[in-house]
Amino acid sequence: MKKTIINQLLAVCLFFVCTVPVAAQKAAYLPDGVTEEKLKPLLTSPPQYRAVKTNQPIQVDGVANETIWQKIPFTSNFRDIAGGPTGNKSALKLCWDEQYLYVFAQLEQPQLWASLTKKDTAVFMDNALEFFIDMDGDMQQYIEFQINAFGTTWDLMLSKAYRDGGKGDSDFEFPGLKKAVRLRGTLNQPGDIDEGWDVELAIPLAPRNGQIARMNFSHVNWKLDVVNGVYQKQKDASGRIAQPHYIVWSPQGRVDLHMPERWGYVLFSEEAGPAAFISAETLEMQQSLWKYYYLQRDHREQHKQYASGMEELRKKYPGLNWKDAKQVQLLKDPTGFVLVGKERKSGREWRLDAEGRLQQIKISN
Repeated sequence: MKKTIINQLLAVCLFFVCTVPVAAQKAAYLPDGVTEEKLKPLLTSPPQYRAVKTNQPIQVDGVANETIWQKIPFTSNFRDIAGGPTGNKSALKLCWDEQYLYVFAQLEQPQLWASLTKKDTAVFMDNALEFFIDMDGDMQQYIEFQINAFGTTWDLMLSKAYRDGGKGDSDFEFPGLKKAVRLRGTLNQPGDIDEGWDVELAIPLAPRNGQIARMNFSHVNWKLDVVNGVYQKQKDASGRIAQPHYIVWSPQGRVDLHMPERWGYVLFSEEAGPAAFISAETLEMQQSLWKYYYLQRDHREQHKQYASGMEELRKKYPGLNWKDAKQVQLLKDPTGFVLVGKERKSGREWRLDAEGRLQQIKISN
């Protein structure tokens, strides 16, 4: 694919996938009059999922009839991207071996529709499954993958989130990716009610036992009308194509899929165990760091620069609860700023910089 075409696709991606957040990068990052209530959707705890190892070969055929698929649970049903239930029963399962991360997604879709058949085109412009994977959980160098009901795919590597100046590389490819789609209904045939479609994938990522990744999965649903016997995207009152509905495993808190801190936690484990593996203390610490990251971004948009320290930030946002600031330091850094927080009980220390890079810098005793 020529570079100019890739650049055009990336521009389309930025505009359509996250129209609201891309525009928001040029305005205040948070709504005017920031309050704890307005911050709350961005500071909920993401879901957790334990992906168990399989020693059984998996036939990637879109039918999850292997023993391992029968044993392991689905994720919770997908929810609206901003939070809240949808009534949709889309969900998925994960497992792994030394070569692959396996995904089986069961997507509820009463209107099976797809139009794109060329690889590395903007697949999200159809009803699609998207997933996002940051294997080391530092919010940098993550992968986006999309597939529609034809099995058409687009894989993309991002250096970091778009809001932090990230760039997308559409030349990225998954070597040896295995995929299968099974339809539970009739594709592109209005007049009946379909059940949905299933996606099975073997992704060549070679997980490690004990590794914790950050992931999210999105089921893109376009509103459709039937015109002259064929599906067409629904238009709003102004005549523009209506925006799709994104339902996701881990709600983002706003219509922006490229917020990796809002993705769920996935533990690769050789054995089954408790579904929750991230401590409440760690979740609270990370939420505190991201809270002040959001405030710093908003401060820069409002005042053209980051606050120099926590006291300056406190003065600009006097109505917030600053109790958790006792555990967080706001320091200068080549990226613009760095937030450092220490968990009281475990002693774990975390570092979050202005580029959205999250790192654990001290292991608990």
